[in-house]
Parts: sequence; structure tokens; C-alpha cells
Amino acid sequence: LRGLTYREYTALYTGVFEVFSGRSNAKKLELYSQVRHFLYSVELKLYSAMEPLRGPELLRQYRRYWHCTTLFSFFVKKFFSYAHRWWIPDTAKKEGPSSSILPLDIAIHKIWRDEVIAKLPQLAATALDLIDKDRDRIDASVSHATLLDVDLIKPLVDSLVTLGAVVNSTPDNTDKPVPKPDAIPPLPPSIATINSSTSLHP
Repeated sequence: LRGLTYREYTALYTGVFEVFSGRSNAKKLELYSQVRHFLYSVELKLYSAMEPLRGPELLRQYRRYWHCTTLFSFFVKKFFSYAHRWWIPDTAKKEGPSSSILPLDIAIHKIWRDEVIAKLPQLAATALDLIDKDRDRIDASVSHATLLDVDLIKPLVDSLVTLGAVVNSTPDNTDKPVPKPDAIPPLPPSIATINSSTSLHP
């Protein structure tokens, strides 16, 4: 993903604010659903890129993609700060325990947990294998016994801690699977693409 210019950043933030500060709940739901579609597509592409990898290369790519995901989560939360403050909690409360409306940064982490971590058991297996090999070197008094690359394993551990904290610190509906895109009704093309020259109007 390329960086945004200041003009694009302002247009994006303003466009999102205009939708969620407007009166049309239908447009709010459309935009929210569209973003959820996008989140799924991005994280499934990352999963597909990692799935064939094995060994240290898998952990290297995971480190890179997890870093990108945390940055992405930060900016999504920032762009949708008004929705997170008012529309999302109000809508979730009205719909009750069955609601699938979540803060988008939490949705990002849940999709990562369900579509990446759960589907890549080789991540943990690879990390444990590296730890076992390093222990064997130490037990055998092999020179350079500290060959374990902690920087490869730490991002995986950090991500698991973060994902657990997200679920444990949020409402009951957070632990339910995020609806997959094919479970969300098709969206009418009523929301313009946000770029440097267009914005969304309620």
C-alpha cells in the first residue's frame, strides 16, 4: 500500500466523517460493510502469500505482514474514529448480543486470528522447531549456540498476546466469527471511491 498525500488523507477522513455524522443509517451500514469486505480481501491475500511458505521464511513474512496489519489497524481506527465513538457502539447495543457490528480495528484482529492464525498451524510448529534446535545446540555444547533468531519468533508471540487481549477486553459479541464477505448482502454502488478528488456525502 502506498502512502497517502495530505490531500488524500484529508479527503478520506472528511468523507468518512460526513457519512457517519449524517442521518442516513443505510449509507453508514453500506460503508461499514464495504470496509469489512476490503479487510477480508486484504487479509486473505496475506494468508495466501504465507500459506506455501515453511521454515524461517514463513516467520519472516509473518513478521512483515503483522507489522503492516498493526499499522493498518491504527489508521483504520483513526479514519473511523467518529464511527467508533458513536455509530458502532450504538448500533451494536441496539442489535444486542446477536450483533455483528464491531469496531473496525477489532474486526481486523479477529479476521487475522480466524483467517491467518487458525489456518496456519505451521507458524507455531516452525517457532517451536527453531527453539528445539537451539536447545539441542546448547545441550550439545555446540559453538555459536545462540543462533536462535529471537526477532523471528517475537512478532508471532506478540501477535498472539495482542489478539488475546483484544478478545478479552471487548464485549461478548467480539468472540463470534466476523461474517465473511459472502454472508453480507451485495452493496449498491452508491458510495463513491474515496480519493484525492472525491468524498462521500450522506
